[in-house]
Order: sequence, then C-alpha cells, then structure tokens
Amino acid sequence: MVQDSTTGLDTDDNYSFDYLNKNESLVPACQRIGDSDKYQSLLMDPDLSEYIIGRIIAHERGKILPLIIKKTRLSKEDAETLFTYAWC
Repeated sequence: MVQDSTTGLDTDDNYSFDYLNKNESLVPACQRIGDSDKYQSLLMDPDLSEYIIGRIIAHERGKILPLIIKKTRLSKEDAETLFTYAWC
C-alpha cells in the first residue's frame, strides 16, 4: 500500500474487513457512528438524525471531497454526489 503524505490515508483500494476494523478512521464517519451502540438511539430519533448526519457531512466534506476528485478525476459536482452517496 502507498500512503498519501497529505492525508495519511492509504491509497490502495483493497482493504480487508480486519484492516478496516483496526483502522476505523478509514471507514466513513456516518458508518462508524451508525455502527456504535452509543449513538444508535440518537440516530433513530427522526428529529436528531438529520441534524447529526448533516453535521458529520459538513465536517468530513472538506477533507474527503478533494481526495475523491484527485483519485477519480470527477467534476466537483459528480464528486459531491459520490461523497454524499458513499459517506452517509
């Protein structure tokens, strides 16, 4: 695997489940939080879930969107669509 020096993220796409379990930061934030028993009741509340997910998306967008554009060479609009679909 090759590590991107600007983000610290590995750029190889072949991650095993064991590797991702040991390196949770590589898993999208919405998925990490959704998998946590601690936060599931909050995410099940319809009044809170959209707010929480919106805050996560806003926090992650600036870090992840440039990586998607660089890796895929998609337009910013298409990268936004992919980000929204894949990250939450």
